[in-house]
Amino acid sequence: MIAYEIHRSGLDADYIAAWDLCRVDQLYADFYICGYMTYEEAMDASLENSVILQQMYSSWSDMVNAYLIGYQLWRSDPVMTDDSPTLKRYQCYLDLLEMEDGPYTLDWNMELRKSW
Repeated sequence: MIAYEIHRSGLDADYIAAWDLCRVDQLYADFYICGYMTYEEAMDASLENSVILQQMYSSWSDMVNAYLIGYQLWRSDPVMTDDSPTLKRYQCYLDLLEMEDGPYTLDWNMELRKSW
């Protein structure tokens, strides 16, 4: 049902790649913590991946919307009810959005470059 709605709304499969790309960044962090990658390897890979995210989406909001659709599809969560995992993630986004110094206060179009 979700896949059909994505197709019907004219979005292509690349639109929901935000879920996969954000997950990849989380995996790089996990690989570093578990000792599978050095800090520099994980950061280099995450930087490359984050540049792709920045190129694919026009804003934090655009990326989060794509992420949530991808998550909803991955989670098989077709209806956003009060106990929906997708709705809970969306609420986390809204909470972070309200923070004065939260991650979403950063400029989406900032230059991403190596600083480690």
